[in-house]
Amino acid sequence: MSDSLYNKEQAQIVGLLELDLKEKENQLLQEKNKASQNQIKWRNSLLIGGGLFLLLILFFMFKYRKIGKQIARLITELNRKNRHLKEIDENKNVLFSIVSHDLRSPIAAMTQLMDDTVLSSLSYDEKEEAFKEIRLQLTQTSRNVKQFTGLGE
Repeated sequence: MSDSLYNKEQAQIVGLLELDLKEKENQLLQEKNKASQNQIKWRNSLLIGGGLFLLLILFFMFKYRKIGKQIARLITELNRKNRHLKEIDENKNVLFSIVSHDLRSPIAAMTQLMDDTVLSSLSYDEKEEAFKEIRLQLTQTSRNVKQFTGLGE
């Protein structure tokens, strides 16, 4: 009987050791499972974060592309307006050239008549005719100046 008791005790000890071993294996498997779940959560978080980051990048790319198109449109419009402004400036220069000529010609003619009248020995009738011509040139010059200044009104 003592052998059977001894075998029973040995069987119980082996059973307890096997139970302890199974519990430790179970605990180790649970820890591995928990580590795997944490790793899966970490990967999922990275994937979600990466996906959100990519969406954010795409959003800003779209936004900046749209802004780039607006800037290109504004630059085109600005270039068109600059060309128009250059045309206006050229027209202004032509206008001032014409006005300058139209004012200088009568003034030069009046100056010439005055010089001729003063320096020459013209008769009274010739002097009277010269003064009529000067008067006509003054009237024409005055009318040109009025027309020119009337452009700005």
